[in-house]
Formats: sequence, C-alpha cells, structure tokens
Amino acid sequence: MNGFRPALLVLAMALSAATLPGQAEEKAAPLTPERFETIKLDADDAYNARRYKEAFGMFHDALAKHGDAYGQYMTGIMLREGLGTKKDVPMGTAWMMLAGEQGNLTILEAANIAAAKLSPGDERLANLALRELRHEYSNCALLRELVDELDNHVTNRNTPTAPASRYMVVYGEKGGDVDQALLEKRLRLQRRVYQRHCVR
Repeated sequence: MNGFRPALLVLAMALSAATLPGQAEEKAAPLTPERFETIKLDADDAYNARRYKEAFGMFHDALAKHGDAYGQYMTGIMLREGLGTKKDVPMGTAWMMLAGEQGNLTILEAANIAAAKLSPGDERLANLALRELRHEYSNCALLRELVDELDNHVTNRNTPTAPASRYMVVYGEKGGDVDQALLEKRLRLQRRVYQRHCVR
C-alpha cells in the first residue's frame, strides 16, 4: 500500500452512505462526519453491551468497507472470536492486517501479534484473504473506484445519481447538484492523488 494515508479518503469514510441495521429506507442518506463518528460510538456501545451482531454490522458494513481502519480492525477482532458472525480466524487476521497498513502502529502491532499465532495453513489463508481485501477495500482500491467513476461521469457528461456510489460516499452530493466543470476538476485532483500514492 506504500504507506498511503489519504486525506481525501478520510472524507470518504466520514461521508459513508451505508445504512445502519434497522434503519428505515428514508434515513439512508449520506452521512455527515459527525454522524460517522456517532456510528463508531454506537458500534462500540453495541460491542460493550454484547450486542455483537449489531456491532459487527456497523463495524463491517458502515466502517470497514469504506476504508476506516478502526472498523477494519474491529471487524477482524470479531471474526477471529466469532462474535456476531461466524468465526473465521484467517479472514479476521486479514482484516486486522489491512487496518494496520493504514499507519496506526498500535493496530499494526496487534495485527502482527495475531498473525504470528496462526498455523501455517491459516497463515496461507490469511495472506490470500488479505490480497483480496486489498483489491477491494484498500485506500488505493477505493480511490481507483472513485477515479473510474468520475472519469465515467466526465466522459459521458452525466452526473452521479446512485446513492451508494463512491462519488456519493466521498462528496455526499445529490447528482443533480453537480456541475460538469466541478466533476472535471475533481477528476484531475483525484487522478493526481492516485498517481502519486498508488501507482508504482
């Protein structure tokens, strides 16, 4: 991952368009940074109250899948222990390692300790799972998805409309509110960030 700590994808995490378990459809709007932090607190509260299925849903769906290191780490912990989900030690370790790649030394140390305890067979499975997770949920993968989506909108001269699109996750705007010139400017910026941090 080249130590990539993207300022722009911090916004992506903060504006996650995920829906919390039990939310009504009308509440599935893009999240504000404040609401995103509230999800972390709610997930921690559910975890501490042993409502593990609810906590896992928030950590995995609303946080981890949108690049949040803490959400990825907690997804890994819960998978390794089988809390709120089926126990899967290799996959849990892979999520922890993915989280550790974002630069938090405490998370990285915990992930390395977990990885060191794996049997050779589970270590191989964890490495395969980590490769897949990087492909889909690493910061570079999420940024590539955003660049591709922006390029599609600029090339086809349309505006983003899907509420769960990467564009909506990052920018939190309704499709009708987006000016074509602004899309082009954002595409140039995101391409530069991607080239600088993700292309070898």
